[in-house]
Amino acid sequence: MNLVFILKKSLLLPKKEALFQLNRVNMKDTLFYMVCLMILLFLPEVIQMIMNGDQVSEGSSYSTYIIQILVLYSLLILFMAVSGISILAFFSLIIAKLLKRKLAYHYLWKITVYAATYPVLIYLVLELAQIDYVVVNQLPLIPNYESKFTKN
Repeated sequence: MNLVFILKKSLLLPKKEALFQLNRVNMKDTLFYMVCLMILLFLPEVIQMIMNGDQVSEGSSYSTYIIQILVLYSLLILFMAVSGISILAFFSLIIAKLLKRKLAYHYLWKITVYAATYPVLIYLVLELAQIDYVVVNQLPLIPNYESKFTKN
């Protein structure tokens, strides 16, 4: 599948057509999409860590520091992303079982990856704009008035 196609459909996710088409995407493309999101999310931080190379300890060289950032930090971020998505999908599976819905875990896992698109993009924009974390932490408290104005 095309990465741009997956991005467009994940931005339209509450709609049934987008959900139907994203369920048809294979797991390889979903994992590739997740890796691209995580690279996009942590690229500014990795660049900042590389630029601040003066923090290298005395026992290691700058090239070792760069390799550690590019390999070990990236693997840590990917491990945390897969773990977090798996935990969220597991809680979704519990909720589905409580509501007596027949949903498979792998579908919930894929939809959790696609549903993370908006939070990742919002966090990236706020990170690039260097907005203070106090403001970012207050964003969930902003009320959502959309449901009052939409027609059923």
